[in-house]
Amino acid sequence: MKIKIILFLIITIVLFACDAAEGLFTDRKAPNVNPIQSEIGFEVDPGDTLRLTVNATNPEDGELGYEWSADNNAGTIIGSVNETTFLWKAPLSGGTYRISVKVSNDYKSTTNYVDVIVRSKLNPYVNISAPTGGTYLIQFTPIIMEFEAVHNNGIALIYIYINDQKIDSLVGLTQTDYSYNWDVSASSGDKEIKVVAISKITYKVGSDSINVTIEGIIPGKSGD
Repeated sequence: MKIKIILFLIITIVLFACDAAEGLFTDRKAPNVNPIQSEIGFEVDPGDTLRLTVNATNPEDGELGYEWSADNNAGTIIGSVNETTFLWKAPLSGGTYRISVKVSNDYKSTTNYVDVIVRSKLNPYVNISAPTGGTYLIQFTPIIMEFEAVHNNGIALIYIYINDQKIDSLVGLTQTDYSYNWDVSASSGDKEIKVVAISKITYKVGSDSINVTIEGIIPGKSGD
């Protein structure tokens, strides 16, 4: 009898060890997660409520777990973050906000995300820092114009005017601070420098202007 009990225990231990070893060396698979969906797209106005859904399948046995989140806790989460559907109220500030969902089984997880654009109702902020207003400039002398153009949705286009005449345009913009080389070959006298910025997505317009004076010189003539 004792021998049978010992054999039974040995067999049980061996089977348990085999199961454990199989679990260690089996290549467990993460959930298959489809792209996040929205019935109204991924551009909303401030304060709008966005309903996001995700579909996933589990290559392993068992149920899936869901965990939604918004970067920097932006906006307002409505209801549960642990379902296939997620309700998110956009913040009042325009910009681009990333929303993620982590889908997990008993072994691994997969994370998908989507970038949601909140359309800003504000005009771009534009500020000319150089030259300063009231400055006297020398004709035919290169001048570096420096200015800032900022919008929560980004800047799509910038126009530069001298006395309401467009002298240049800037496109493909990603920064907020700009330098522009202006060859002061215009006629002498008082000039208005104006910078106009147009935002992405909403096409809002913002501008700033200063007045300077160009002192004329006669090319090739030196002073006394």
